[in-house]
Amino acid sequence: MFSRVLEVMSVFEELNNFTGLVAFYSALNSSSVYRLKACWEKLDREKQASYSRFKSLCNPHWTEMIERLRSINPPCVPFFGHYLSRIFFFEEGNSTFVSHPDEELNHDQQNSDSVSIAASKQPLVSFTKCRKIASIIADIQMYQNQPYALQIEPSIRVSPHFIFLFQGPRHRT
Repeated sequence: MFSRVLEVMSVFEELNNFTGLVAFYSALNSSSVYRLKACWEKLDREKQASYSRFKSLCNPHWTEMIERLRSINPPCVPFFGHYLSRIFFFEEGNSTFVSHPDEELNHDQQNSDSVSIAASKQPLVSFTKCRKIASIIADIQMYQNQPYALQIEPSIRVSPHFIFLFQGPRHRT
């Protein structure tokens, strides 16, 4: 079974499907699967080498995966956990609104005009933060521009009649 899972992970790697690859890697590293020492020892060297490759690709800091994403051409299914973490850190680490630059001046230095004082009390939007988040979203969208050129395999295509078997009884009104 482990050999087959590693083969599927290799196909994910060929298709640049990093989300599927991380999902399978996470499943293999779950405590119940990871403790199956006898199964891990039965893997041949080629499969152990591919597992080591996936392990380095899915390291906690995602450094190799980020480099791989930068070097490949779409189509690609990137691992969104990395992007979501970056967006979260920009969102939480930076304020959406910033104070007006005139508020930092001394009261004597400010213009006595009441319009400028009223304008300085309104917070300003931090466009730097918005641009950084937009840049991350643009990176994600870049991989969605080109579809996969996959061929339909008729032998594994699910027929519509088969799907109705799993939908359960239909209620008529």
